[in-house]
Amino acid sequence: MSKVLRNDTGGNIVIDDTGVTVRPGAGNQYTIPPQDYLLWAASTDIITPVTAGDIVVKDSVGDLSSTDGLNYLEYPDTAFNERFLSEPERSNDLLKKNVQEAIEEVKNLVFDENIVVRDVPCLASVAIGEAVRMVSGTAEEAIATSAAGANVMGVVQAKSSSILCDIRVGGVSPAIFASLDDTKAYFLSDITAGLITIVPPTASGSVVVRVGVPFNGTRLLVSKGVRIIRS
Repeated sequence: MSKVLRNDTGGNIVIDDTGVTVRPGAGNQYTIPPQDYLLWAASTDIITPVTAGDIVVKDSVGDLSSTDGLNYLEYPDTAFNERFLSEPERSNDLLKKNVQEAIEEVKNLVFDENIVVRDVPCLASVAIGEAVRMVSGTAEEAIATSAAGANVMGVVQAKSSSILCDIRVGGVSPAIFASLDDTKAYFLSDITAGLITIVPPTASGSVVVRVGVPFNGTRLLVSKGVRIIRS
C-alpha cells in the first residue's frame, strides 16, 4: 500500500495543514509516510489542488482520478480504496481493482446462490433449463443411461450465443422454468437428454441422480446428488 502525490504544475504547492511542500515534476513525487496517513486523511488544504488536477494522487497501481484520489487519502486504515493489478494486467480473473470490490466479486462467485460458470462452449442443441455434462471441454445434454452420461455439471441458465452457455453449478437459478412441483425433487431423465423430471429412472443400468429441488415454480435450487446405477 502506497500513497504518492505528484505535482503536475510548474511550481511548488504547499499543503499548509500538513506542513508539506510538494515540488513539481515526476522526479519529485512525495510519498506519504504511513504514520502520516491520518494527518492527510484530515487535510482540507489538499482538496483544492487535487480537484483542480494540480496534484495527482497515486496508489500502488497508478494514477487515480481526483475523486478516487481524495477518497484514497480519506480512508487511511482500510482496504476499501486500495487497488491491485487485475485483468488484463494479471491473469487472476478479477475485473475489479479496488480490494473491497474484488472481495464482493469473489463472494458473488463463491456463495451458493451465485455459483455459475459463464461462457462455456456448448452444443448448439443445448437449451436453457437443460442438465448438461462436459465432454472434451464442451457442454452437451446429460442423460441417465450410463454413469458417464449422467455426470451432471449443472443446469444451463443462459446462452450468449448458440454455442456459449452459462451453467449454474449450484444454488438458485433464475426464473427459467415453468410450473415446477415444489413438493418433489428433480432427477435427470434416462429418456430425454437434458431433461429434468420428478420421475427417477427405473430401468436396469440407468442412473438415478438428483439435479435439484424447486425454490419455487420457476426457479430451481441446483443441488446435485450422487449417481446410483440401477441393478
